[in-house]
Amino acid sequence: MRILKLLFRCGQLNMSGIAQRLGTNYETALRHLSLLEKEGVVTQRASGKTRFFPIRKHSEGASCNEAVGRVVTNARGMKSLRKDF
Repeated sequence: MRILKLLFRCGQLNMSGIAQRLGTNYETALRHLSLLEKEGVVTQRASGKTRFFPIRKHSEGASCNEAVGRVVTNARGMKSLRKDF
């Protein structure tokens, strides 16, 4: 959830920027972003070799809320992510 707050505040960031601002390592940030991307909450945009991660624009607020709900539910079941939710 901290990644979502950060992206709402900053708009979009690259992986290193996300990891640095959250005080975590690259691999942990990547694991969390992959889950958010899989559920359709964030997307990625390439600029050269750098990938930026903005929050995906949804046509309806409900669909975004549902996607975030799925992320939280799935993360709670994943041992490696459980401590972060």
